[in-house]
Amino acid sequence: MKIFRRIAAAFSMILISALAFSTMAVSAEPEKLTETGIALKSVSYASNFTTGYNFYHQLDANQKAIYDKLKNLKPTSGDIEINLATPITFYAATGNPTEEEMRTINYLVQGALDALLKDYPEIFWMEFGKGGCTYKSKMNQTPEGSKYRTTINSIVFQPVLIDSYNDSKNTIVSELQTEVKNFKIGGSSRYDRLRSIHDGLANKIAYDTEFTSDRANDAYGALVDGLAVCEGYSEAFKLLCDREGIPCILVVGQGVDSKTGKTEDHMWNAVQMEDGNWYLVDVTWDDQTEKESKKIVYSCFLVGTNSPGGVFGSLTFSQSHLVSGRFTTADHSIDFKYPQFSPIAYVPGGSSTKSENSTKATTSLKPKTSTTTKTTHSSTKASVISSGTSHKTESFTTSTSIATEASETYIAKQENVEESRGNNPFLSITGLIPFIVAGGAIIAIIMIAVFMARRKE
Repeated sequence: MKIFRRIAAAFSMILISALAFSTMAVSAEPEKLTETGIALKSVSYASNFTTGYNFYHQLDANQKAIYDKLKNLKPTSGDIEINLATPITFYAATGNPTEEEMRTINYLVQGALDALLKDYPEIFWMEFGKGGCTYKSKMNQTPEGSKYRTTINSIVFQPVLIDSYNDSKNTIVSELQTEVKNFKIGGSSRYDRLRSIHDGLANKIAYDTEFTSDRANDAYGALVDGLAVCEGYSEAFKLLCDREGIPCILVVGQGVDSKTGKTEDHMWNAVQMEDGNWYLVDVTWDDQTEKESKKIVYSCFLVGTNSPGGVFGSLTFSQSHLVSGRFTTADHSIDFKYPQFSPIAYVPGGSSTKSENSTKATTSLKPKTSTTTKTTHSSTKASVISSGTSHKTESFTTSTSIATEASETYIAKQENVEESRGNNPFLSITGLIPFIVAGGAIIAIIMIAVFMARRKE
């Protein structure tokens, strides 16, 4: 009997160890870091890093060279020289090219930055527009007849920080990283985790109705300060999706008030679900926690382009959210394309209903170029770095300012206080059920074995 008890005890320890090991193997997902330090749970997907839908893939070789160099920017970075993949050559009327003659290089820089700042919302500290970031082009010129053959091999990017970040530039990245890492996300399914992120942000962030904070336009303002406008909400949502390995992009355009028809610049998100389709999310509008109802609504959660407005009125989502591929007012940037958005809402655990008229889908692939963010574009004069002989000169152009990726004004939060379409989500624990059941079964087997052994004694 003693031998039997020892065998039973050893068998029990093996089973318990196996259970513990399997639980650890499931729960301890490997982490991967983006180049700016945001931890990702998934090694198979990183929306702003290698795979997935990135605006980076719509750039040409020179724009990608600029993007790749700037994605390593830090708040403490100084001027950065960037070599172009292919030199740009054109003919200028004088030794000082005009803005129109420099249009090609302006197009490269603006397009690269527009894509970078939408793929990498963790690069949040830069100031744009007048007094903000600039760049200058390093060029070689050779007189040919009445014109100058001008070749640009590289540019120098000159970063400028948003004023309120200057004093804390050594810590702001780590502060954002900490908030992203510690943000509590519950649920075992992608749907549950997205809903948890949606509700967590709505409960954490207060909308900056007076537009008083110059950090309300980014993820730091949303997650660290707890004060944001639509851009801050959307960028925070994307960073948290990146952490969870959920494909997510930022969508730019205008929001339309269904009651007044008024439009203002706006930003929201699109996420890809397991069925391969892209669905739309607007946490800013769904956050009604500061209104009289003090509720979170789900009228803009995983919806399609033809989804009804729910508590926000009669307009469908595509009618109240006008998509634009122009991320700034700069006419020398790119008209970016989005993935095909689903015309109907996502239904967890089943196929989406056709009650939203899927046969008459409003496409989101063709951006409305008339809807652009409100920015200014001006030049800042800089001295020439060097000059050579009259036959060939090498110099820098005057610094060129870069249109901001942020809107100056944002759509006011919708005033509707009608009933929510859903309650706060229950954070699912279904993923733990198999282990709980298995553990209970093992304990029961052990107890029966011990009991039988004692009876035979």
